[in-house]
Amino acid sequence: MESNKYQISLKKPVNYVNKIYLIFAFLLHSSINIKDYLDNKGDIMEDIIVQSAMAEIAMWDAFHTGRGANATGLLALILGFWVAARFSSVALEKNVNLFGKIIITAFAVSIFMMSVIVFTNIGNLFEGQAAALAALDAANGDVDLSPAAQAYLASQDEGSGFGRAMALMMSISALAIAVLPLWINTND
Repeated sequence: MESNKYQISLKKPVNYVNKIYLIFAFLLHSSINIKDYLDNKGDIMEDIIVQSAMAEIAMWDAFHTGRGANATGLLALILGFWVAARFSSVALEKNVNLFGKIIITAFAVSIFMMSVIVFTNIGNLFEGQAAALAALDAANGDVDLSPAAQAYLASQDEGSGFGRAMALMMSISALAIAVLPLWINTND
C-alpha cells in the first residue's frame, strides 16, 4: 500500500484534532486583531505618537548627557589656560631660561590644540542632535516633532558660526595671554 503524505491517518486522531483547534484559534485571534484594528485606528495612531515622543526624549537625554561631558571639557580648558598663564607669570618673575620658556610655550600650545578638539566636539554634538531630530521628523511622516525640537532645528538651520567664532577667539586670546609675555619684553 502506497503512503501519501497528505493522507489522513486515523491512528493518531488527537494530533489532527489539536491541529484543527490551533488553526481555528489562530483564525479567531486574527479576526479579533483585525476587528480591533478597524475599530481602534485612533489607538494605533496614539501608539505611533507615543513611540515618536519616546524616541525624541531619548535623543534629548543623550544630547544633555553630551552637554555635561562638554561642560567638563570646557572647565578643563579654562583651568588649563589659567595654569599656562600662571606658569608664564611665574616664569617672568623667576627670570626663567630659554628652555623653560619653550616648555611653557609648548604647554600653552597643547592646551590651545585641546581647545580646538573640545570646541569641535561641542559643535558636532549640536549638529548631530539636529541631524537626528531631522531624521526622526522625516521618519515620522504625519507626526510632528515637539515645539522645542522644531525650534531647535530652526536655530540650527540659521547656523552656529557665531559660537565657533567666539570659541576660536577665546582660545587664541588665552594662548596669547599665556605665551606673549614670555617672548615680548613689555618693560621697554
